[in-house]
Amino acid sequence: MKSIRITDEIMPLLSAASVVGNLLKLPQMHRPLYAKVDHVLKALGGKWDRREGAHKFDRDIAVELAAAIEAGEVVNRNQAFGFFPTPHFLVDQMLAIAEMRDGLSVLEPSAGDGRIACQIMHRWPNTRLTCFELMPENVAELNARGIRCEPSDFLKAPPQPIFDRVIANPPFNRLQYVDHILHMLKFVRPNGGKIVTIASAGFLNASGKKVGALRAQLEEHGANYAIYNLPEKSFATSGTDVGTIIIETNVARKRS
Repeated sequence: MKSIRITDEIMPLLSAASVVGNLLKLPQMHRPLYAKVDHVLKALGGKWDRREGAHKFDRDIAVELAAAIEAGEVVNRNQAFGFFPTPHFLVDQMLAIAEMRDGLSVLEPSAGDGRIACQIMHRWPNTRLTCFELMPENVAELNARGIRCEPSDFLKAPPQPIFDRVIANPPFNRLQYVDHILHMLKFVRPNGGKIVTIASAGFLNASGKKVGALRAQLEEHGANYAIYNLPEKSFATSGTDVGTIIIETNVARKRS
C-alpha cells in the first residue's frame, strides 16, 4: 500500500491541530509548510472547506490521525484501493450512454462513495441495483444512504449473467480495469445487456496480452463497443491526472 512519510518538520503541526469530529483546524504556518501538511491531510481523505475554515473529512478523524502521527506515515487509502470518485459530469455522461430507464437491473461493481449509485436511485427509484465495494468507510456511507452494497471484492463474486446494465468506474492501476471488464462480461444479460465503464486511455494503444485478451473476449461475446474520449485530467478533482476513456459495450449472446 502506498504511504506518505510524516516528516519531522510537519509532525508538530499535525500534533497541534484541533480536531472536532470530522473537522481539523491547523495552527498558523508558512505557505510551503502548509502545502506539505495539506498533502498529508489529502492522503487521509481531507479537503479544505472554506466555509468551515478547516479540513473536512467524511468521518471522525481523531483516532486515525493519532495513529498516523504515531506511525510517522499515512497510507493513501484511495490509491491503495484504486478509489478515485467519478466526477459528477462523467456520472451524467455515463448514465446517458447507458440509456437508463426505470425498472432495470443494474450492477455497479466498484460503488465507491455512491456517486453513480445515488444518482441512479434518485432518478430511477425502481431500479434493481446491486453494488460491490471494498473500502469499509464507503460501504458504511452507502448503507447510510440506503444503497444495498456487498462489502466484498467484485472479482471474487460468482458470475450471474442477469443484469441489464453494468455501470462502472473500476480501479485502473496496473491494468486492473481489464480484469474488472472481463469479469463484468460474465454478469451482463445477453441479447440487450450493456456495459458502460471508465477505463484507462492506455486501452486505445496497448498491445499487451491482457488488453488483447479483453478485445478477444469482447469479440467472442459478439459485443460491439464504442470509445468515448474524455478531456485531459478529467479525474483531477478526484486526485489523479491519469488519462481516461469511457467504453460502451453492447453484449450479444456468446458465440458457441
